[in-house]
Amino acid sequence: MDNIKVSLEAVKNEIDKYARDLINKGKNAFDESRFEDASKLSDQGKKLQDFSKKVDGLSVDWKRNFNNVIEHHFPTRITSSPKSPRTGLSVTFPDGSFVCDKTGASTFMESLYKIGFSKIEDLNIRVRNLPLVSKSKNNHPIYQEHYLNGYWIVTHTSTAEKKNTLEIISEKLQLYLDVQIV
Repeated sequence: MDNIKVSLEAVKNEIDKYARDLINKGKNAFDESRFEDASKLSDQGKKLQDFSKKVDGLSVDWKRNFNNVIEHHFPTRITSSPKSPRTGLSVTFPDGSFVCDKTGASTFMESLYKIGFSKIEDLNIRVRNLPLVSKSKNNHPIYQEHYLNGYWIVTHTSTAEKKNTLEIISEKLQLYLDVQIV
C-alpha cells in the first residue's frame, strides 16, 4: 500500500471522528433546545459531508489512475514503528455485561461476536482498505486476520484504532457501548 493511499485513509478516519463529535454536539444542542446552535452544527455537518465526499473521490481517482503504476514502479515496504507498551480494551454493554480479555485483539473480536458479525458486515466498515469482517479471507500479505465463528476479522490495528472502530459500530447501531483502553 502506498503512502498516499494510507494518508487519504487517515484523513477519512479523522473526518469520521470529527463527524461523530459533531453529531454528539448537535444532539446535545437539540436536546437542550439550543436550536440555533443545532442548526449551525447541522450546517457544519453538511459541509463536512461534502468534504468527505471529495476525499472519497480523491481516493477513487488515486486508486484508478495511479495505484498500479505506484505499486509496480515504486514498491514500498511497510515498516513497523517502535512499539508502545501493550494495552488492552474493556467494552461494557448497556445490559452491564462486559468483555475484557487478555489482549486488545481478543477483546475486539469477542465484542464484535457479541454485537453480531452479520450486523457489522452490513455496515461495510473497512480497515486498512479491507472489510472489517468477512466470510472470506482477504489473504493480505501483511495485515493480520483472525477467524471466529465463520467470519474473518481484520485485527491489524492499534488498540486506539480498535477502540475507535468499536465506537463507530456502537454509534451506527445505537448500542451505547462504553469502550476504554486499559
